[in-house]
Amino acid sequence: MKTSKQVSIEWNLSMRSVNNLCINGRIPGAQKKGRTWMIPDDAVRPTDNRVKSGRYVKKRDSDELLPLPFGVADYQKCRTDYYCVDKTLMIKEFLDRKTPVSLFLRPDGFGKSMNVDMLQCFFEAKKEKTSQYFEDTAIWKCRGNYRAYQGKYPVIRISLSGVNGGTWERVLEKLAAVIRDESKRHYDILHSRKISEYDRAFIKRMMSYIPENYRAARGFDDSSRDTETTGKHSLHSGNAAESGPNEYELKTSLKRLSRMLAICYGRNPVIIVEDYDTPILKVSGVNGNENVKGELLRFLREFMKNTFRDNRHISYGIITGVLSSAANMENGSTIFSDLNGLEVYDSANDAYGRCFGFTQNEVYEMLRYYGISRKMSEIEEWFGGYGGETLYNPMGVIGYISNGCIPRVSWDNEDGNGNEFLEGLIYEKNAEICAKLIGLTEDERLTARIVPGNDFASSKINASGTLDAGDVGADYTWVPGYLLGSGYLTTVRIEVQNDGARMCELCVPNRGVKALFNGIVKRHMLAEGSLTNVIINDTAEGLYKKDYAGIPGLLAAFLENAISVTDDGTDEAFFSLIRGLHVLTDDYYRVKSEAVGAGKFDVCLMPKNAGAGYPGVVMVLMTKRELDEGALNRLSDEALIQTGSSRMLLDVSAGASAGVETNAVNEPGQPDIGGLIRLGVAFSGKKTIMKAYGV
Repeated sequence: MKTSKQVSIEWNLSMRSVNNLCINGRIPGAQKKGRTWMIPDDAVRPTDNRVKSGRYVKKRDSDELLPLPFGVADYQKCRTDYYCVDKTLMIKEFLDRKTPVSLFLRPDGFGKSMNVDMLQCFFEAKKEKTSQYFEDTAIWKCRGNYRAYQGKYPVIRISLSGVNGGTWERVLEKLAAVIRDESKRHYDILHSRKISEYDRAFIKRMMSYIPENYRAARGFDDSSRDTETTGKHSLHSGNAAESGPNEYELKTSLKRLSRMLAICYGRNPVIIVEDYDTPILKVSGVNGNENVKGELLRFLREFMKNTFRDNRHISYGIITGVLSSAANMENGSTIFSDLNGLEVYDSANDAYGRCFGFTQNEVYEMLRYYGISRKMSEIEEWFGGYGGETLYNPMGVIGYISNGCIPRVSWDNEDGNGNEFLEGLIYEKNAEICAKLIGLTEDERLTARIVPGNDFASSKINASGTLDAGDVGADYTWVPGYLLGSGYLTTVRIEVQNDGARMCELCVPNRGVKALFNGIVKRHMLAEGSLTNVIINDTAEGLYKKDYAGIPGLLAAFLENAISVTDDGTDEAFFSLIRGLHVLTDDYYRVKSEAVGAGKFDVCLMPKNAGAGYPGVVMVLMTKRELDEGALNRLSDEALIQTGSSRMLLDVSAGASAGVETNAVNEPGQPDIGGLIRLGVAFSGKKTIMKAYGV
C-alpha cells in the first residue's frame, strides 16, 4: 500500500485531489488509516471526468466549482486543478505550418507562457504518460497524424525574463545561471554512453556553475584557484575542471545541448526561448554603461544564430516576446537577422489569431459555468475589443471573475515592459502626442503608419529603466507601434502597403485600458499636488448629482490648485491641466483641446450623453508672465469674450442642439449658443482668475 502523498507524486496530482478521489470512491481498495489514505500499489489513476468537449466542466459527483487559474502558467497543473480553456488547436496550426523558427509577439497577460507550457507538455518525451493532459481536447479530436507527435521530442526551454545587471559580467552570470538550470533538467544524459567525454565535461561544467557574487556571499574559498581567464568575458577563473563556461561556450550552449539530446533520444529537440526582449529593455537604462546593451545585443545575435540557424539538431524553434524592435541593433540589423526561417506572428497577423486571448464563446462558456452569464456585456466593456472586437484579455477576465465580478485594471502596478513606459508617454510634452492620447481615451481613432520593427526606441530609456516625460522628441513614429504591441491599442483596420509598412486605424480596446490611463494620470497628479483627493471626490459627487450651477466652482478649484504647482506659462502646465480635466470629468464629458496661439488654449467639454441634461463647457485659457492683479483680471475678461468666437463652439453646440438642457442666457453681440457654460481663465505665475458666463 502507498500513502496518498506518494501517489500524488506519481500521478502528478495534488494531495487534495488524491484524497477527494478516495473520498468519492474513485480508487478501488483505498482505505483510510488514521488521517492518511492508503492506496493499493497497483491502483490506476482514474480518468479525469472534468474534461468534456475540450474544456473543463463541473464535476458530476461534487458541487464544488473549479477555481480559475489566476497567475497559473503550468499547463499540467491547470488541466488537473483548475478551469482550463482549451487552446490546443494552436498545436494543430503549429504542426500544419511547420515553421522552422516562430517568433510569437503578444502583450503581457495574453497567455504566452501558458501556451508555451502547453507546447512543451505536448512535445516533450517524459517517463510520465503526458497524453492524459490532451485526451478529450480539440487536438485529440482532429483528423490527421497529430497524436504521433505527442511525447516524442526532447525539449530545451529557457526564459530570459530574469536576466539583467549593471555590468556585462553580471548579465553574463544571469545568462549562465539560466542555461545551468536548464542543463540540470537534462541530468540523465550524463549517464548515457552515447555522448563523448568532452561533451560530458562541458555539461558537468554547465551544471555546477556558481556565479562569482554568489560564491563570495556564501563564503566559497577561491584562494587556490588560478587567475587565468577562460575567455574574453570569463565567468570563472581557474582550470577547466573548476571554471564555469566562458562567453563563447554560452553562445553555443543550447546548440551543444541539443546535439547531445539528439544523440541520446534519437530525435532532434524542440528549442524554446521565452521573453527574449525583457533583458534588452532592462539593461537599456543601465546608468553610466551604454556598452552593456551593445554587448547584450551582440551576444544574443550570436546566441540566436548558433541555436536556431547553425544547428542541425533542432526540430522546431519557438521564441516569445512583446516588442519586435527590442531586437534592433545600431547598424540597422537585428538579433534575428541571421535566422533564415524565422516567421513573426504578432497581434496584427491573422495566424494564431485565436490562440492568444479568449474568444467570445470561450468567455461565455466560462461565465455560464460559474452562473454569471449576465455579466457578459460588462466583461466585453472592460476587457474585450482586441483583434477586431473578437478577443478578450485573459488576465482581465480571470481576475474579474476571481474578484467577485468587480472590474480591476489588468496591468495596473505590474512589473515588466508596460506601464512605466506608458506613464512617460502620457506625460510627454509634445502637444500632438498629448492630444492623440487623450483623444484615444475619448473613443477617437488614430491613423498611423506602422513599420514592422519600429515599435520601441530604447535610446529614450533613462537610468532607472523608464521613459522620461518629454524625452520622446520629434521622431515619435514608434509610439503607435509600441502602444499596439503592448496591448494598449488594438487595430480596427489594417492595410499593408507596398513597402511592407502597415497603415492602421487604431483605438483603445476597452474601458479597462482607459481606466489604466486615467489611473496613471491621477497617481502622478496626486503625487505632484496638482490634484487632491478632495477635488477628485467633490467633482465626482457634483457631476453625479447634476449640480450644473456648481460646475464652474468645481473646475475653478481644480484649475487654481493645479496652476499653483506648475511652471508659469509653459506648455507642460497646459498639458497637465488638460489631462487633469479629462480624468476628473471622464464619466460624463469628452475633453477636446487646441493650442491656438502663444499662451492661448481652447478647451471644450462635450457631454457624453446629450440627453442626460449636462451642459456643454467652452473654456479659453490665456497666460502671460508677471501680470499684476489688475492686468490678470483684464486678461480673464478677454478670455471670456473669446469663448464666443472659439472654434470649439461648433463641437459643443452640436451637443446642445442634440437636446442638452440649458440654463444659459445669450450675451448681447455673441452667437446663440444655448446650453453652454463659458469660462474665461487667466493665469500668471501661481495666480489664477476664472470668470464664467451661462450659470
